[in-house]
Parts: sequence; C-alpha cells; structure tokens
Amino acid sequence: MFTGLTQLAKDLGVSMRALRHYEELGLLEPIRSRGGVRRYSPEQRCLASEIVRLREFDLPLHVIRDLIDPDLSATARNDRLLHLLELQRKRLAAQAEIIEEGIADLMKIRAASRRTRNPEVGAARERQLAVDGDQKATG
Repeated sequence: MFTGLTQLAKDLGVSMRALRHYEELGLLEPIRSRGGVRRYSPEQRCLASEIVRLREFDLPLHVIRDLIDPDLSATARNDRLLHLLELQRKRLAAQAEIIEEGIADLMKIRAASRRTRNPEVGAARERQLAVDGDQKATG
C-alpha cells in the first residue's frame, strides 16, 4: 500500500517540506504517479521514519546518509550509530554543564542585585537565613 506525501508527513509528524528536502538530497526516492504525485512504498515509509528518528538525535543529514547506506551491514550501522550517539551525549553533557554554570552565575547576580536595591532588607534577609541555618544545625 502506497502513501502520499501529505499523509506520510502527518504520520511522521514532520513537514511536507522536510520530506521533499530528504528527496532532494537523495535520502528518499518516492515513486511518482503519472501526474507527478509522490507515492511512498512501505519500504520508503520505513526509511522516512528512520530518517526522522535519526534527526531527533540531532544528527546532520550527511551523517544520516552514511548511516542509511544500503551497502552498510546492520552491525556496522549500529556500531556507527552507537559511536555517534555517545559523542552526542558527551557534547550535550558539556553543554548542560555550561548552562548550569550560567544559571549559577545569574542567580548570584540576581541575589547581589536584590541586596543592592535595598541593602537593609538584603542584610536582614541574610541574617535571617544565617539564624535559620543555625537553628536547623542545632535542632
């Protein structure tokens, strides 16, 4: 059973433009009807689904092209994908660390800003926090 462009895009949760782009890059090869309408075979549907899934990992399309190479064995494909995802995880972990540092810096700036706007309230709040901390430590 063949599927049209609109239905496939809807089923996969992507835009029709994305599917056309994958076709332009040679990642997908839909069959064309006599009227030029794109029709996707079950195999092409499966391949499109795989491409969409790989894009969810934020892999570039040129890398996806290498991964979906029909001459690549399943073992080699899985080894490559595992390696790429491990690299992606490391990159994202480093990015998350940078974000956490940025948040911590902004929290310090915000706290300093509050003390500066009303130094008496800021100082009183700091004394209260110190007292509360001492009570928790002894209580």
